Amino acid sequence: MFDKVPTDSDFYHNLTFHKRCQQPYSLITGGRGIGKTYQVKCEVFNALKRGKEFLYVRRTKEEIDNKAFSDWCDDLSQLSGKNISIILNGHEIIVKENGENAKRLGWAYALTQSNQARGYNFQNVDFILYDEFLPELTKYRRFYAGEVNDLRSIVSTFFRHRQAKVYMLSNLTSAVNPYYNAFKLININWPGITLTKEACLEIIPPLGINEYYKEKVNYVKNTYDEDYRLYLEGKALLENRGKLENGKIPAKARYLGRIDYLGQSLGFFIGPHGEAIYLGKGEPSDKRVFVLDNSDIKANTLLIKRSNDSYLFKLLCQYYRVGKVVSKSPEREMLFCEIADRLHFY
Repeated sequence: MFDKVPTDSDFYHNLTFHKRCQQPYSLITGGRGIGKTYQVKCEVFNALKRGKEFLYVRRTKEEIDNKAFSDWCDDLSQLSGKNISIILNGHEIIVKENGENAKRLGWAYALTQSNQARGYNFQNVDFILYDEFLPELTKYRRFYAGEVNDLRSIVSTFFRHRQAKVYMLSNLTSAVNPYYNAFKLININWPGITLTKEACLEIIPPLGINEYYKEKVNYVKNTYDEDYRLYLEGKALLENRGKLENGKIPAKARYLGRIDYLGQSLGFFIGPHGEAIYLGKGEPSDKRVFVLDNSDIKANTLLIKRSNDSYLFKLLCQYYRVGKVVSKSPEREMLFCEIADRLHFY
């Protein structure tokens, strides 16, 4: 596609739209090697020139302590074009030039350390980078219950009542997750930009602009097929959801039970061919009802584990993870997203 190495304007993703939009949270997801992280690293140096700092966030302390963060700092050092070193001193990110003139570049906190950030003055922090906000789910890397609240807590601690930007970067790993739910990102443009009151989500396709890198640069070439597969899977999932949402609950759908939450009742119906679970009105006479207490997540979790009807929750969890709990009503979908978050269906 390219007969020469592309310039930054040809190839790299840029933050122009996100810097202009009023939404505080910018969620940027796409394949590796398209410039997501590069642009935010440029923002780090722009902030440093203005005497400002930034906050680097990961999910757990282990993610900050491991090689991923040191590699990120090494890349930042190379990008500067100078003889600088970047080290982590407690929660402070320190930069030195030629081994001297130590200066604080920013801060690093894990979501699980949100309480430790309280009590300091962070007026000089210009923006937040939450790296890898969608984990590649493994036994040791998963969403944890309440992590969205921890993110909001950190944002509140660092910015107080200031208007500032939170950049959230990730590879294309999931079209169903607690962050899309929390920011009410339901009808997602894939690819493209989706806006809600507090968030801007951009899904970047792995095709086109990185064709040169797919052919020539090993670290992109080695991951390209996987990124493209994940991109197509997410696109297919959302297209299938759209088709299911446009239809009514099938006449032969089987009623599974209901959940009462926030004074509302949701009924669950599984399609005759198991194609989806549809949200509808709960049967008032149904004894298979679960009432969730918004203030007690632990009690809710215990209720499910001890329930004789846990089959319902297992089904809901399985179908939810693959984007097959659907409704024509956005209000019902949002209510179920809140339930999924409270019961940690991720």
